[in-house]
Amino acid sequence: MTRYNISKREPKMEIKINCISCGHQIVISDSYQDYEGPIKCWVCAALLDVKLEDGRIKRIRPMQLKEITE
Repeated sequence: MTRYNISKREPKMEIKINCISCGHQIVISDSYQDYEGPIKCWVCAALLDVKLEDGRIKRIRPMQLKEITE
């Protein structure tokens, strides 16, 4: 007898952002669909200020030094 494990979960969506400092592709889970704040590139350690709405990138820019130290 053959058993099949059929999962009824929805396919997992990933959000992909390219680091504007080094170009590395950063993959973010779909739980960040509506997120605004810093994301760190684990390759070059740059901090990016990111705004996502409904899984779409609305803003991405490098964080300024004074924003990081505050």
